[in-house]
Amino acid sequence: MKNTKNVLLQLLTALFSLSFLIVTGILLYFVLQPEKLPIGSHMPKIEYLSPEGPQLLKHNNVRSTVVVYFNSNCKSCRSQLHSFNNNIDRLNDISIILLTFEEDFLSKHLEIEWPALTHATNITWGVVNFEIFFEHFAPRMSPMMYVFDHKDVLIAKIRGESKLEKLLKEINIADGPERRLGGNK
Repeated sequence: MKNTKNVLLQLLTALFSLSFLIVTGILLYFVLQPEKLPIGSHMPKIEYLSPEGPQLLKHNNVRSTVVVYFNSNCKSCRSQLHSFNNNIDRLNDISIILLTFEEDFLSKHLEIEWPALTHATNITWGVVNFEIFFEHFAPRMSPMMYVFDHKDVLIAKIRGESKLEKLLKEINIADGPERRLGGNK
């Protein structure tokens, strides 16, 4: 009886150790992966479906472009979209592309929930293929914002819900004298 307990204890210890090693190995694998879209990269040219039809993701040559990845079921995403909607007048100098992977999103009640965003000329809504978007951008959470300057260079990534001031600060740095004179962030 005592011998059987020792064997079971050794077996459980070995299984626990093996499980720990496997989980640690998997975590290390993902942590050590190189970043898909590092700061300084150019905007990937991927296709998405806008209300006007298929579009190619591209930057604005005159002003900063913010690509926002979101999910309409995400509380933080909805809050971020409401913040944009309520402060649309502060976003006039920014080109914003709002992307989701939800195929039926464009047919939902955009105008009821975010009327200012729906009618703004600097805002584009779109549905993107999740696998393609993940391959190029690798979002780690939603909402995820990618800020590109007017020269098509990624200058900031903002993970999760963020105050509007943080986004505007990144854009002011991108378009302000600090960036033009070669200063760093």
